[in-house]
Amino acid sequence: MIGKINELIASLVTPGSAFAGEGEENRIGVLYNEGLSHIKAVNFKLALICFNKILKIDPKHLKARAIRDKLIEKIEHKDETGSDKASEEDIETWYNEANAMLELGMYNEAVESFDRALAGWPENAVILYRKSIALSKLSRYEDAINCLEKALKINPSFSDAWHAMSANYARLNKVDEALRCLDRVVAIDPQHVPFA
Repeated sequence: MIGKINELIASLVTPGSAFAGEGEENRIGVLYNEGLSHIKAVNFKLALICFNKILKIDPKHLKARAIRDKLIEKIEHKDETGSDKASEEDIETWYNEANAMLELGMYNEAVESFDRALAGWPENAVILYRKSIALSKLSRYEDAINCLEKALKINPSFSDAWHAMSANYARLNKVDEALRCLDRVVAIDPQHVPFA
């Protein structure tokens, strides 16, 4: 009788264990495909994140390790040989990468990527605005305000930037400045709905 119970327990446990392995393989497959998609889009840092996740699940995954090593080499080589003038494609790649990192909650990395995009296009109010969001998430409210001031010098009618400036002043308990910024939002766009 005990032997039958042990067989029954073993049969119940084995499918669960097999399912967990299949689940990990499915997750690895999804991450692998996502990583390849990022490589095709020239988002090497995001691809690197995917392959690092694969190696956390399965440290012996040879293909993921090989691709990860090539990505690291490519990223380091690009950093070393980067020209002073970034191409439009580079700027767009860094901007998209920064936004993805912002959405993932990787705020320091987002700031770095926004900075790289801004190095190629320093007079872009939208990039400055998006960078201010990452800075605000890091509780760097003064830095966020400085970013927004630059954005507003470029585009004084950027209502989302005025709204973000108001929120950052409010976080610093600078109520008068916050209200002044909200007045600008209403003057520019009475129907304003914040972007982010």
